[in-house]
Amino acid sequence: MGPTAPWLDPDLLPEASLGGDWGVHWHGESHPMSLDAILASLRREDAKDVAPIRWVEGDGASRVRPIQEVPALRPILAESHEKAFDQALASEGRATLLLGAVCAILLAVPLLRSGIFLPAIFFLQSLAGYIEARRARRMLREDPDRFFLQRALEARYTLWLASSRPRERWRVYAFALAWVLLFLIQVFVGMDDAVARAALVKPRVLAGEPWRLLTGTMLHGNLMHIFMNVSAW
Repeated sequence: MGPTAPWLDPDLLPEASLGGDWGVHWHGESHPMSLDAILASLRREDAKDVAPIRWVEGDGASRVRPIQEVPALRPILAESHEKAFDQALASEGRATLLLGAVCAILLAVPLLRSGIFLPAIFFLQSLAGYIEARRARRMLREDPDRFFLQRALEARYTLWLASSRPRERWRVYAFALAWVLLFLIQVFVGMDDAVARAALVKPRVLAGEPWRLLTGTMLHGNLMHIFMNVSAW
């Protein structure tokens, strides 16, 4: 059997400390709370005075678990997700229609076509959000076990990522730093010259410059470009 993902390691989750009783786990500590109180809190998560519950223990489990893995909590979670998906579909749907109309107008007017880039990006983001909300809601309705399994895995991954030590994330920081340094070199030598020397130009690759396959992916067109890539990374 091959190695499994580190966030699936059972030892990642803290051991239960309430003797099998129900409780919530906040900031590394478990606090007793009845099942009814947990359910009531989940129903009121939109309220500003209610701290979100993401991890619980109880029902005889030996370790803390994400709420999506607790069968007793799934009905209220399904209701909450259904409401959230309906709201997302409404908001993303309106944004998609509005931005789609803006893009259509910009395309229809030749003098305005050069300004379509940002509206088109936001249109695609809204459309992707709408499609994702529809897909997730359909999965919740048709295959709730799979839906909650995915959410539980996401919760475990988030916990593992947050608990990883800085030295285990050096690759992320090093790669981002390399991007920034290369961008500064681009600015120093001139953007046009940097593109001429290192951009992915297929005829130059075939002519004996294979390094362009790597350097071309490391170039950035402007400050906003590198800001968005480093932020996402």
